[in-house]
Amino acid sequence: MNEWEDFEKAQGHLSKHSIRSYKQSYNRISDKLDESIVDAKQKDILDIVKTLSESPNTKTQLINGAMQIRRFYNADVNKLLYARERLKVRIQEVKDAVNDEKFDTLPNASELKKWLNKLFSEERWRDYIINYLLITFNTRNKDLDLQIIDNKRKAKDKNMNYLVVRPKGGSIAFIRRSYKTVATYGEKTSDFTSQKALHAVREFVKEKGGEYPLFLLSTGHNKRIDETSIAKFIRARTLDGLSESDINKMQVSTIEKLNDFRLLKKMSKNRGTSVDNLITEYHLKFKNK
Repeated sequence: MNEWEDFEKAQGHLSKHSIRSYKQSYNRISDKLDESIVDAKQKDILDIVKTLSESPNTKTQLINGAMQIRRFYNADVNKLLYARERLKVRIQEVKDAVNDEKFDTLPNASELKKWLNKLFSEERWRDYIINYLLITFNTRNKDLDLQIIDNKRKAKDKNMNYLVVRPKGGSIAFIRRSYKTVATYGEKTSDFTSQKALHAVREFVKEKGGEYPLFLLSTGHNKRIDETSIAKFIRARTLDGLSESDINKMQVSTIEKLNDFRLLKKMSKNRGTSVDNLITEYHLKFKNK
């Protein structure tokens, strides 16, 4: 029996990312076992996991991989499950400690506004656009991998994000078709009329030669940067190198009362995530007891 191949063939419902993650866990554990994961004692699997990493997150990932295989073959997972639950407690403790530190060190909304004004006054147009979109629309990095165009009819690529600079009317449409949760929330279109943002976009286009389409995240002669470089590219242009996640955490954490659904719903719609997820994953003072 080839336990991995048989398992993989039956997992058509899983994403490629999940399969890749399970396979990595499977390989790391099975390489150190004298028998298959299905036939091995759970204690032996756990002993191996302890040697593979000190990180509770990595340990959890490894155990998850082993559990998936064993469940497929109806092998016991009770000890693995118990160990995973204990690790979840540890993960939450680490997360709470990190969040407490972030709450004290992350900039506030006023500092972000000053940063935006600084970028504008220094005519750093691309940097201003990036930060404006991150702050205003609670975006992830992938949302900013976009083309700037001058007519919505040119927004033909169903897998591309766009900023549509309308020649009349004084507004820009932000169209998102490629972002993390698009399968759940679908295409998003947001209009903005901020005069500073409009000016920044138009000046950025002029700065790059005035030709459309124009990639926001690019190098050289309008060469779109590789997806693996997006996070680094963006953090090089944010206040103190903040990540998009940190900016979102700061904004969500300014909500003192968790029942302020007007702001939470707006952030939820902007980002394409549930209100519950915003609270549990991004509110720095939320403790998941």
